[in-house]
Amino acid sequence: MGQEPVLNYSPVEYQLYITKPRKLVEFLKLNQKSFEIKPAMMPRWTFKGTKKDIEDLSNEISKLLIDGKPCEYMLGENSLTIKIECINKIPILIYEGKRIDYKKIGLDIINVDDKSGSSAYHIPQGVLMIYGQNSENPRWNECDIDFHVPPNRFEFSTSNCQSLLEYTIAVFAEMKYSP
Repeated sequence: MGQEPVLNYSPVEYQLYITKPRKLVEFLKLNQKSFEIKPAMMPRWTFKGTKKDIEDLSNEISKLLIDGKPCEYMLGENSLTIKIECINKIPILIYEGKRIDYKKIGLDIINVDDKSGSSAYHIPQGVLMIYGQNSENPRWNECDIDFHVPPNRFEFSTSNCQSLLEYTIAVFAEMKYSP
């Protein structure tokens, strides 16, 4: 997966964000213990649960309007990914026809320090680089994604990959960054 730039990009000063996902689930009259929160890229949140719980969450979240629009979501059999996108403005939230305070349901406005937001789109072209212990023998059958590896995958020089990764790791270590 690669990235390409967003054209006519405006800096993101602040945005609406789910700061307390369990509080949101509770507000929607669902049992917060029925859901596991999975990693996702901001401004998305992924909830995992039984098929019934996910259907219930989907039905309830569709009743939540942000500035007159329903939340975007992607429904899986046992998961629901919600996209909350409200940038550089204070939203008006409506649930079941009533205006609600976003802070009371686990959302908040967060400042984006680097003003970056989403300044690139994912595109299918890209590079998959594997580094580290057992990197010579990846276990493709354990991945959740179907990889298409072109036949010419070894036709590029990898002589600098190790030093590039080691440099990146050293920089993160200096910054005390923990991925």
